[in-house]
Amino acid sequence: MGNPKNDWCAIIAAYKTSGQSQTEWCRINNIALSNFRYWLQKEQKKAAIPKEASEWLTLAVSELEPNQNQRLTLQIGSVRIEVNPEFDTKLLSEVVKTLIAIC
Repeated sequence: MGNPKNDWCAIIAAYKTSGQSQTEWCRINNIALSNFRYWLQKEQKKAAIPKEASEWLTLAVSELEPNQNQRLTLQIGSVRIEVNPEFDTKLLSEVVKTLIAIC
């Protein structure tokens, strides 16, 4: 069985696209209306909490002689990443995308 929270997110998304009333949709899908309303309320409260604004910045990189002491430090949420000159750009991109999704 999957994560109940993720399951309810999918259930609520399906309801929202149905165009049906809560009562009708729950009856057709054999879901307890009280449980559905509990998770819907949690989802609505979560959506009402303003998220911290973030934006991408442009970074200009000039050609420098390789220096082992040069590093770029990124901070995403509470996570800090130090990037060395010869880093794997694809790996860094995937790590950043993952951190943005969970932070």
